Amino acid sequence: MPDRLEKLEEKITSTEEVLSAVSDLTFLVDRDTRVVQLWYRDVSALFIPPGEVRNRKLSELVPADLIEPLQRAIDELDRGQLAEAFEYQDLFTAGDDGARWFECRAMPTPNPDQFVLVISDVTERRRLRSESKALRFKLDRAQEELATFFETAPELLCIAGTDGRFKKLNRAWERLGYSDGELLQRPFIDFVHPDDVEPTLREIEALRSGRTTIQFKNRYRTKDGSYRTLSWNTTPDLESQLLYAAARDVTEMEDMEQQLAEAKALAKMGTWTFHQDFRRSKWCSQMREIIPDLFGSRDNLNERLLLNIHPHDRRELKSGLERSIRSGQPLNATCRVGCGNEFSWIELRAKAKWRSTGEFEGLVGTCQDVTERLQAEQSLQEERLKTLQVSKLASLGELSAGVAHEINNPLSIISANLKLLERYREQPERFQKKIEVLEKSCRRVSRIVRGLKRFSRSSAADARGFHRLSNIIAESVALVESRATRGGVEIRLNQEVDCKFFCNEIEIEQVLVNLMNNSIDALRGQPGAWLELCLTEQSEEVLLSVKDSGAGISKEFVNRLFEPFFTTKEVGSGTGLGLSICRGILKSHHASIRLNDSGPNTCFEIRLPKRLCEIEGTLES
Repeated sequence: MPDRLEKLEEKITSTEEVLSAVSDLTFLVDRDTRVVQLWYRDVSALFIPPGEVRNRKLSELVPADLIEPLQRAIDELDRGQLAEAFEYQDLFTAGDDGARWFECRAMPTPNPDQFVLVISDVTERRRLRSESKALRFKLDRAQEELATFFETAPELLCIAGTDGRFKKLNRAWERLGYSDGELLQRPFIDFVHPDDVEPTLREIEALRSGRTTIQFKNRYRTKDGSYRTLSWNTTPDLESQLLYAAARDVTEMEDMEQQLAEAKALAKMGTWTFHQDFRRSKWCSQMREIIPDLFGSRDNLNERLLLNIHPHDRRELKSGLERSIRSGQPLNATCRVGCGNEFSWIELRAKAKWRSTGEFEGLVGTCQDVTERLQAEQSLQEERLKTLQVSKLASLGELSAGVAHEINNPLSIISANLKLLERYREQPERFQKKIEVLEKSCRRVSRIVRGLKRFSRSSAADARGFHRLSNIIAESVALVESRATRGGVEIRLNQEVDCKFFCNEIEIEQVLVNLMNNSIDALRGQPGAWLELCLTEQSEEVLLSVKDSGAGISKEFVNRLFEPFFTTKEVGSGTGLGLSICRGILKSHHASIRLNDSGPNTCFEIRLPKRLCEIEGTLES
């Protein structure tokens, strides 16, 4: 009996130790919720010391709002039901980290009049549960975002196996025209262009060894039979034998690059980059055609570039590059490549690149073979000069009748006075007067011939310089004066300013002669006909106008006046090149010509930029 009692006491002690270890507070209470026994590990949930707990009612030991749910749990146990555990917050035990939470469980005992109440501190468990819930929410959110990103990404994203089959595809693959099922049920190599199969298989072998793929390109067949070029970036996972890949459709980019390369080849243009030390550089393939001697070795490319430049242009190009680096301004230079008589012309454009720190990074630019263009421009200039000369000769043809009359008059005077000289040989005064008449007539003929000679010579022989506009006007009027007189047209001059203009004087003369000839042709036979040349100064321009008494030009012809070969004259009376040539000449002088149709008469206005004029000896800029 004592042994049995001793074992029972040991069992009770063991049970009490377990109860103390597994919970913060364990009460044995009677039906009136009076404490019969107490086991505890932590007494922070009690209002009074544990030594004073026995025979006290629970209402004296725990918060008041806990009594009702406790009593309800005991009633449920009394009815033979299983009481649910409940949690409560104890504001009186709040620490620095806030109020603590406790869980209360009510359990039956073999004695129907007694119950076990277990109160545990679940503050940490609630915190962990809350954190777990927040983490789960973040994880779910991240998974949703990842799924959304995967599905909506413009790139063709996929997960594939090293076995050569797709495992998962995003919606971007629909652009190839296939459904997911059609792509997933066949090896992906089946969709690759036949010419790209071998390179693709080699790339897959490299991925199986753990190497990452960067910008590998192959062509994929679409459902309509066409092919799209894809650029792949792929990362393998050797453990799962999966490939994580993103493909970008670069078909249009490839086409554009091909077109750009063809355009560069057609334009004979290449691009290049020099890095800071000029030892590293990048050249496109077109540069090989433009400067062949640059290729073969990348050593000292900057020195070899300069060595390929014609000796006469080398120093200027070098100083231009240095100036561009110092100032940050772009360089645009035209120079020769090659030596001796075997050379071509290139146009070199360059711009310095700078880091955000202000440090020089290098040069980037283009190089274009402009030999054919310059040759074409030279040919065009030669043809232009020929056209100008033809136009001048045509004008001379129109002037010829008047010029012949102008020369015949003084020649007749000379001939008649030569016969009279014999008669007045013995009369010195009358003899001298006849000599003066002869000299005057000779000077007149000489002036006419000199003017014709000046006007008829090629414009290429005359360099541009500052020429007085009043002199140019006078020379032009002298050429058409006789023709105007014969046509009954009075020429008036109205010069409010006298200035010099930087020009080829013969070409400006040609413009005025063309305009005056047109007026004379239009006014011939009209009573009271007049032609006026006005020279006035405006704020930014010097205005030279040629105005006549005509009624103007029909509006249906206004928009076509300056077109080549357009003329309002009768067939055979004009080439239709006059006004077109006038505009071309003035454009080359940075000037312009327009018809001013605001008045009742015909008026052409020539606008000369003031920056190219010297007014009263001062250059206006």
